[in-house]
Amino acid sequence: MAIATFSLPVDIPWQRIAFSEDMIDPIACDRSLPSRWRSSIAVFAYQPPQDQQRTDDFLVSYLKVACTITGYQIDGKEIRIRERLNRSGWTDKDLTDRLGEAALAYYACHGAILEVVVAPHAEDKRFTLEEYPYLADFDPKKRELYEIVTETGEVMSRSLEDVNVRLGQTTLQSHEVMDKTTLAASLSASYAGVTLAGSAANESGTTDLSQQGSENIRTSDAAREARETFSHTTQLSQMYHQLDSYHLGTNRAAFFVLPRPHMVQSPTTFVNGPREIEGIQEFMLVVVRPKAMEEYCVEAYLETAHLTGKPEYDYGRTETPLHLKVDAPDTTRHSDSATSVRIPGYVVDTDRGVGVPLGGIPHGDMGGYTVGPVNITMNGDYTFVVGTDTVAVHGWAEGLHTNHPDETYPGTLEVSATVYLKKQVPTVIGHKPGLMITGRAVCSCKRSLDTKAAVEKVSVVFEKELATKEMHSTAEREPMSIRDANHLGAVLKHEMLQSLSSPDRYPRGTVDLLDSQLMSEMMSTHIEQSGRAVNMPLMDWAGIDQKLALQVTAYNPLITRSQMLEMPLAEQVETFGLSFADVVKLRRSLADLAEPEGPPPAPERLPIQTPMLMGLASYEARTALSAAGLVLSSSTLVDSPMPSNTVVGQEPEPGAAIGAGSQVSIQLATGLSVRLPDVIGLQFSEAACRLRETGLRAEPSVDGQPGSDAVVVALEPGAGTLVTPSTAVTIKLRQRSANRRA
Repeated sequence: MAIATFSLPVDIPWQRIAFSEDMIDPIACDRSLPSRWRSSIAVFAYQPPQDQQRTDDFLVSYLKVACTITGYQIDGKEIRIRERLNRSGWTDKDLTDRLGEAALAYYACHGAILEVVVAPHAEDKRFTLEEYPYLADFDPKKRELYEIVTETGEVMSRSLEDVNVRLGQTTLQSHEVMDKTTLAASLSASYAGVTLAGSAANESGTTDLSQQGSENIRTSDAAREARETFSHTTQLSQMYHQLDSYHLGTNRAAFFVLPRPHMVQSPTTFVNGPREIEGIQEFMLVVVRPKAMEEYCVEAYLETAHLTGKPEYDYGRTETPLHLKVDAPDTTRHSDSATSVRIPGYVVDTDRGVGVPLGGIPHGDMGGYTVGPVNITMNGDYTFVVGTDTVAVHGWAEGLHTNHPDETYPGTLEVSATVYLKKQVPTVIGHKPGLMITGRAVCSCKRSLDTKAAVEKVSVVFEKELATKEMHSTAEREPMSIRDANHLGAVLKHEMLQSLSSPDRYPRGTVDLLDSQLMSEMMSTHIEQSGRAVNMPLMDWAGIDQKLALQVTAYNPLITRSQMLEMPLAEQVETFGLSFADVVKLRRSLADLAEPEGPPPAPERLPIQTPMLMGLASYEARTALSAAGLVLSSSTLVDSPMPSNTVVGQEPEPGAAIGAGSQVSIQLATGLSVRLPDVIGLQFSEAACRLRETGLRAEPSVDGQPGSDAVVVALEPGAGTLVTPSTAVTIKLRQRSANRRA
């Protein structure tokens, strides 16, 4: 049955059936109010009595949806961001300041979409789709803005609205009073003889006309917008759509609200961006349903669009050369070190380069430098050590004997490298613009508040980074032109409409601001700067659900904490086969911003991995421990052919997890530090004294019978040989008398 268009009454007893409960202040005068800057929805219903229904088979009822559209700002007391940061592992003040600013910022609204759905109860299966309630009419359907400009540059732009709605019986009475006054005068005169005559008359009266009429009237919502100018040289220059509506005649309606554009203005006027939407928007709807459907459900869902800005950093990345050359003219091992130039305010950029650890074997997990040409003649090796703000290279070289004992091939080690540096605290040079859409809903299946209505909290439902040139705002927020600002508004409209069918949308009510891509990418950027101490592989992160971590690492075993935070949630769902609830849970554990419960806990000492010290000189080991927040407790000498004072052992072992300030002991090589003297022909006692004087700690072995007449005839190893202090030396003795007899 066709139903004609209905007028939309306003002056009627509306009943509130659903509202945003989080905007209600439960206790008056307690100096505490709900969040001011948060959108809200209220739904009102009215069903005229039976004697005012126009059809026999259908019921007509009216809905009014009142939307408060504002920017988006979470409540600082509700989120307790400072407590979250204090209880987390975040120590970077620059990051914590920016996270706090982003979490508590006011994100202005630049567009809104309201969807209203009417349907029977889910349990009521009596009705087919043809019998579903539908929207026979709604208002407003469209709002257009006209901009009219004179040839001389004047602008006339105003909006006129006239709303006059009544429902009931009206009595009309008019009273007209007419007053009548007549005045007459005459004058005559003669010429010959002077004769004068005159007369005057005055007449007045009142006519009273009265009439009275009674009329039963019903007026409706009438609204119009007009743009007027009084110049005869006007021309129409622009028309803008501020509101569009969709799906009339179905059981759902969609209203798309855009802010007013910037109009033509003086060249001296500056614009900071598209205008914001603030205030209340009302929508009235006429619902038609079968009489057998006593009640029906109403859902109102509101989305608001907000511009965001992720900081864009300048790391001041630079490079510096590193070069080491060691010459060994003989078979003695010669060692040396070289350290890159230290630049104040800069640290080693471990995100670039492929490091080479002990032994010169490339290892992709280390970075901060790239090895250039390496030249080794005869025998030699080198080791790189990456510090906080410098990179050091340690190397040794030695020559080799030829076939002739008195001749040696000289040895050489020459290593070149490029060290990468970046600013320790990067400079914010601008903001990468983004779009964030938040949504909230209310739903009710009663025409009154007899039963509790379903309320959906505000949540983030979509995010996207925008790349148009008008959107790139610098830290100084330079003004836009009117043209750029209006183009930005058009981009926002396009992205909002496109987001409705995007596969990257979040399920409603699952993602909060702290779970958003905006916050996660800010954290990811700083994690990458901090290195492996906090940017560890996913499986090494404490507190993570191991089952989820195993499923992720099955696809990517080397994925790190920062990479997971930077990956969009929808991409994680598709890549790792997880549910959306799982990826949100995973992100919350990696972000380390859990909701605080109870009093603040005592601070924990975060574990530190003991650095690799083997191969370093003693002073270099001390520097490496200090940079890691550890203390050198003791050092002992042990026999080793490694260069003197080179670390050949440490306790705890490299990679062990210990607390900050813990002590580490090292063992240093004695090196080939003893050159055996020539003791041939000396008596045993004198030969033993000379060996001890050169630094030999071990007592020599004796081959022969000591005595006053015994002399040294051989030494093993031979005289001039470099040995360690504990090397076993053998002295061969022979009696002088035996020598004479021979």
